[in-house]
Amino acid sequence: MKTYIYLIISLLLFSACEANRATNKENDSNTISACSDITINDDTNGVANYEVLSATIDQAKLLLNIRHSGGCKDISYNLITNGVFRESIPVQLDVDLVFSEEDQCEALIEKQLCFNMSTLTELYKDNYQTDSGKIILQLAHSENSLVYSF
Repeated sequence: MKTYIYLIISLLLFSACEANRATNKENDSNTISACSDITINDDTNGVANYEVLSATIDQAKLLLNIRHSGGCKDISYNLITNGVFRESIPVQLDVDLVFSEEDQCEALIEKQLCFNMSTLTELYKDNYQTDSGKIILQLAHSENSLVYSF
């Protein structure tokens, strides 16, 4: 009888530890580590099939919450633009998220991503010779646009 009790307690402790490890691993993969720079590139064709859950701009940082399928590969995420402003008041700029490679797995992954807006600030300043401005970001896979003022 004591053996069964010890066995049950051991199994409960082991499963609790495994659940805690899985939760910590999941939380680590979803947290924002550091903000990446936005890439200006004429070739905006990349691998990406994702859904934007939310997008906000806070203190010159674009914060994206996305969802996509995958889970088998370690993927890096890049936010790219061709750098061509569409003339309007304020100007508009298309941006898109691309993945480093395609992941055929079907797990549902949610990620929080952060991108530094300084590249777009400098691009605007170079194009319009001014220290302040406003850009409407048209983010692919999102119905909403974001206004970035600096």
